[in-house]
Amino acid sequence: MTGGPPAVGGGAPGVGAGAPGVDRGGSGVDRYRGPEYRRLLAAARKSLERTGGALAGRISVAEPDDAERKAIIGITGVHQPSGTNA
Repeated sequence: MTGGPPAVGGGAPGVGAGAPGVDRGGSGVDRYRGPEYRRLLAAARKSLERTGGALAGRISVAEPDDAERKAIIGITGVHQPSGTNA
């Protein structure tokens, strides 16, 4: 066994497969293994590491593609137009 958490997007074959931005109906963390979540989760991980785990501040994904945008809206429930810094 290797140290550290598994890479986002890794795991069993078929996990995270399907059309981008489509609810896979997975349970637990499996639903977040798709490529549309990679940059968002990397930004969240970096923020948590930088702040020592404090849940403060904001993170963003620069120029998200349509699948990433849909994934972010699915998590936050908020549609934020492109270029918004609020």
